[in-house]
Amino acid sequence: MDIYSRKIIAWEVHDTESGELAKQLLKRALLREGCWHQPPVLHSDNGAPMTSYTLKVMVSIKKW
Repeated sequence: MDIYSRKIIAWEVHDTESGELAKQLLKRALLREGCWHQPPVLHSDNGAPMTSYTLKVMVSIKKW
């Protein structure tokens, strides 16, 4: 959710949680919103998928 406009940016429901699913969701959201050159600040609940190695690597090297 965008903290200023309150617009829902991306959401999904799955049977399981994983870092790979979180990574795919983030990639689709960035693509749809067109913010590749100025990525958004990611706020998360610090659950396992959002703190996974897979997502951390993608965010840290900006390999979107």
